[in-house]
Amino acid sequence: MSLVFAVYLSATSTGLNVMTQIFEQKGFDYLGNISIFTIFLFGMIGNFVCILYIRKLQYRHSFFIHSLGYLLFLISGLLVCHCADKENGICNDFWIYLVTIVSSAMSGFTSSGLFITQNDYVAQLSKYSKKAGLYYGIAWAVLQLSQVIGSLYSAFVIVQIKQFYFYCLMVAVATFGSLSFLLVPQPKQHAHSVVQLQEDGQEVADTQELNKLNPISVILTMKEFRVKCFIFPMMITGCLLSFQWNVMHYVIENSIDTQSLSDEEITKYTLLVMTVLGCCEVLGGIFIGVFNTYTPKYTSQLLQFHLISIALLLAIINTYEQKYGICFLIAILWGLVDCGTTSTLLAIIAQDWNDQIQYFGLFNFLQCCGGMISTVVSIILAQQPIEWSIFFLLACVCVSKFSISCYQKLYIKQ
Repeated sequence: MSLVFAVYLSATSTGLNVMTQIFEQKGFDYLGNISIFTIFLFGMIGNFVCILYIRKLQYRHSFFIHSLGYLLFLISGLLVCHCADKENGICNDFWIYLVTIVSSAMSGFTSSGLFITQNDYVAQLSKYSKKAGLYYGIAWAVLQLSQVIGSLYSAFVIVQIKQFYFYCLMVAVATFGSLSFLLVPQPKQHAHSVVQLQEDGQEVADTQELNKLNPISVILTMKEFRVKCFIFPMMITGCLLSFQWNVMHYVIENSIDTQSLSDEEITKYTLLVMTVLGCCEVLGGIFIGVFNTYTPKYTSQLLQFHLISIALLLAIINTYEQKYGICFLIAILWGLVDCGTTSTLLAIIAQDWNDQIQYFGLFNFLQCCGGMISTVVSIILAQQPIEWSIFFLLACVCVSKFSISCYQKLYIKQ
């Protein structure tokens, strides 16, 4: 499953990482930010709907159906690159914005189901094991190979071909990945658990639990004290994604001489940094997955947020130093922690919160909410120095650290 994700996301993640940069290069200054805002907004809505039917589908069918949204989004990137120097027909600004925003909405909505299905799939595999942290660490580490694969081959290909053909390649790879999802097998442990429930006469109770799932059940989980303590940490995962898509390329561009480089060469410099980030995400996912099996997951989460804070402080310093090498150091710290933060939170849900699907829905909802808020802040601060956006994210990380500390002191002791 994770290997298929690695192939699929090697196209979609790479497209998203450079989307805002390429759209601005083509003269559509705010289209990238609007697209990301739309993805997060409809991702929030999708979480409420997807939990109603996710477990009624076979995993392979759910993966395939929900993978089509990002594919449409990449196709809209083709349109933007094709229409860079044209203004007639479908290249009219109205149609470009309409097609891009509609495809962004569809990709946001379907991405909710895609990642809820993935989280539930891994939860079923680790259901009878006390190593949920390791399972999620490995799953997300393999998945993050997409950053390495996609950024690496794109960095060298994009200079040789125009950006339009770059998006053609991304569409082809994503299509292959979508079709490959149909080959993903059902988890054996999930099938075993169903048989066990039947033998214990609990099948009816399980069905009733699924029938109770509705959008309100996701919201109601926030009444629990333990969930309240994790609202900010879950939201911060979306803020990290928004920073990677919206702000990271500005930090990189500020460190190189963009005046003497072509658009493709500027994108290549961005993709090289993203390649290092992806490599460290793979290593970080594996290391933190193993680390979480021997260390309390809440302590691990705090440590990861400390490392994120250091990476953000380096980003602020680099706005003045303007050294391209510092961008790689930021990418190393960011990669080691980004994958681990998500996998640790998911391991907490799977192991400590009994892997109930409404908690996975809540995680994705809050992730999209955090990403949407962070994107809005990026748009508002677009005319301000880049360090303002970085300070905002740093403040959010500090609040998240305080929230987890409260959870450790109050809830765990109880």
